[in-house]
Amino acid sequence: MSSGVRRLAGRVAERYRVWRQLAGLLPRSGWPVLIPGIAIAVARGLLPIVSILAMGEAIQTITGPSGSGEAAAAIRDAGAVLVLAFAAFALQQILSPFQAATDHLIARRVDGSLIRDLMSRAIRAPFERVEQQESISALTNATVNFLYIGLTPGPGAAAMLPLFSRYLELAAALTAIGVLISWPVAVLLGITALAIRYGRRGTLDRFSRLWNSLSDQRQRIFYLQTIGTDTPYANEMRALRLAPWLTERHWQDSEAHMKPLWSGRRSMYLPTFIRFSLLGYLVAALAFIAIATQTQGQTRVLGLAVAIQAVLVPLRFGSGFPEVDTATQYALHAQRELQDIERSLADVRAASSRRTLAPIAGPPTVRFADVTFEYPGGQEPVLRGLDLTLPAGRSTAIVGINGAGKTTLVKLLGALYNPTKGQILVENQDLHDLDPNSWRRHVAVILQDYVQYESTLRDNVVLGAPSQPVDEDALMDAIHRAGADDVLELLPNGLSTILSPSYDGGVGLSGGQWQRVALARALYAVNLGARLLVLDEPTAQLDVRSEAAFFDRFMELTSGLTTVVISHRFSTVRRADAIAVLADGGVAEYGRHDELMERNGTYAKMFRLQADRFVDEVQAGASLGDERAGQP
Repeated sequence: MSSGVRRLAGRVAERYRVWRQLAGLLPRSGWPVLIPGIAIAVARGLLPIVSILAMGEAIQTITGPSGSGEAAAAIRDAGAVLVLAFAAFALQQILSPFQAATDHLIARRVDGSLIRDLMSRAIRAPFERVEQQESISALTNATVNFLYIGLTPGPGAAAMLPLFSRYLELAAALTAIGVLISWPVAVLLGITALAIRYGRRGTLDRFSRLWNSLSDQRQRIFYLQTIGTDTPYANEMRALRLAPWLTERHWQDSEAHMKPLWSGRRSMYLPTFIRFSLLGYLVAALAFIAIATQTQGQTRVLGLAVAIQAVLVPLRFGSGFPEVDTATQYALHAQRELQDIERSLADVRAASSRRTLAPIAGPPTVRFADVTFEYPGGQEPVLRGLDLTLPAGRSTAIVGINGAGKTTLVKLLGALYNPTKGQILVENQDLHDLDPNSWRRHVAVILQDYVQYESTLRDNVVLGAPSQPVDEDALMDAIHRAGADDVLELLPNGLSTILSPSYDGGVGLSGGQWQRVALARALYAVNLGARLLVLDEPTAQLDVRSEAAFFDRFMELTSGLTTVVISHRFSTVRRADAIAVLADGGVAEYGRHDELMERNGTYAKMFRLQADRFVDEVQAGASLGDERAGQP
């Protein structure tokens, strides 16, 4: 077998595999929708040839008889056949919008199912995989496809039904030609039609590869569109007068993206279209001549009617299928992207190999035992041989300069990452061997970059324990203990108010108000059973009065819990039962506030530096006030 034949066989096999893969998505739409879609596709494939054959039979019936009596009977017979022809034609037109609507519904349902799967995988995936650049790029491209471009697997799967109609129509037409006229003519038309179709799809495949190669540029354009239209960027866009720059940059990037597509489309599509169109016309003309010469007598009229279909068959395949081609081509690429995401986010350990955390009656003791951690692709470990115990029911503050590993420690504590070396022991159970979800139910956390959900106040708080039924008493208690009562009082619809001005009746919150809502979320988890409380910069956006109130309630908030507090504000951490200073990947100092101050080490120097700066700011503010008071 020659190399050309092998390549052709390989491409045909690949095309069949693509069809099977896309068709395999159809059951996601649900059988109540899919079965009518299949029935419509079959009818749309058979009705054209039924109409043409019936029309040819009617014409032949009318032109056949010579006597007046025979002519009258022929006209009556032809009338009945014409009714069938027109009925088939009319039904074909009637089914067209139904097929479009059914295909659209199938596409929506398939995409909806895939989106749910994508969200589930992304949320449940190991955090270290989500943070990888490969996963971020794949997720961004999938998001752009689903939300903006619309080149998703759903339309491609739904397009398999009209594609089936097209091939069924071709097979019916060729069968009619073979039975009524000549099988060699039918075979010639069939080979030509498939060859034109193969050339058309090959061109589309080449253009698709060009499109895929420009995904990074589309990602940049999407980013520019985002910062130009999303609310979080609005203030800075206006303050820095960035609109002209953004407009020009968006135009440049869009032009750089479109020019290769325009050039590629012209160079790929035009020669192919001309070449295969000429082939189609030539073969159709030869087939028509062959049919005309081979049909004699009474079969001549019917043969000529079928010849019209013979001419149209290769031309249809040469012009492409607009309802099919683009959808199936880009759907395959989108489906492969989703499969790549699934592979990149998959946990290398089977869920069945993880144990459920043994019941915890009270606050747990957590120990970092000789823990070393290095981020994937990192140059050196962030933590090196870290030994740290978080005593049960006590509060431990973590301080250190930027990059010391404070946030990394929180990620390890939340089972978002696993140590490169060493163990994290929860009541002497290795966290690495436990099901992360069973452990996280025991953890209440407020992260430094907490999420501001555009939902109701109730939702923003109860998401602290989403797997448990809503407890209204626990909800109100969490809001009160977080000092968010004044936030609740300001909301027109109380707990049901959406915390975003983008919605009708919604209300925007300040940074400090949002921080109290986030704290209430963590405390709600505590109220429903969490026994480890993690506070990462809990007062970063609070004003002085709210911060003082938080200090006053600190012991109350952390009572009976194993607590970890991370903060750059030493006024926050000084009330903790113990303070750990991270440096060089390990614990440089450990003890209570007064003990560390007496040692006059790193902690004492950092504390005095921050305190002196605060005093200087207060004195400078007082001096400025005196100067203004003395002005006439």
